[in-house]
Amino acid sequence: MAGKNPDEVRKELIEKLGEEFGADLFNLQNAYFNVRIEWRFYRSLFGTNKERIDLLNAVSGIFFRTLEVCLFEAVILGLCRLTDPLQSGRGERAKLNMTFRRLENHLLTDEEHQRFTEFLGEIEEASEFARDWRNRKISHSDYFVAQGQAKLEQASREKVQLLLDKIGELLQWVYKERLKVSHVLDASLSIEDEMRVLELLYDAIQGEEAEKRRLEKCIEEKDFKSLPLAPERPEWLRRGGRR
Repeated sequence: MAGKNPDEVRKELIEKLGEEFGADLFNLQNAYFNVRIEWRFYRSLFGTNKERIDLLNAVSGIFFRTLEVCLFEAVILGLCRLTDPLQSGRGERAKLNMTFRRLENHLLTDEEHQRFTEFLGEIEEASEFARDWRNRKISHSDYFVAQGQAKLEQASREKVQLLLDKIGELLQWVYKERLKVSHVLDASLSIEDEMRVLELLYDAIQGEEAEKRRLEKCIEEKDFKSLPLAPERPEWLRRGGRR
């Protein structure tokens, strides 16, 4: 389905799988891709090498630390949503969840149900850490964790990647079993992505350092006529600036 827009992909899935199954698979794979994209941003910015961390800290340590936490927690929440129970709450307050567990409703054979159960068992085990973080830190603030009297289950990039991979394997299996195709889980973006941000930040820091050296040289040589002028910036770029 490469090269097709979302509406075309959704329509094709519904035509091949039926209204409910096709819509469920479309929504779930989109949610999965969104989490993968967030995780790619996180890994590219904060989990690749020390030099990138140094660059981000040189621009604004506190801003990018906040972004790091936000991206990591967004990934944890996204993974939990994908692996949640079929419904939350009980009785009249019960609400259906868009979770990969919904796909079991559309399986046909005992063999498919057995394999799906195996996938779910692996995913449940791999997602325990994420659920602990969601329940006791991100969505709620556990008293004993906040007081330092209890610890969260260890979270790591390796655990996040493992869980993403296992969910991806399930998604690929569904495509192979029901659509007879090998689905490429490629959360690709255009060239205007996180690498573009890093490149612009690097160029900006290099330019700023060059201007600083030029300023110091002018002061040292008392060449005040050659002092670099402060760059002009639009009003909207100033703190509290209006459009």
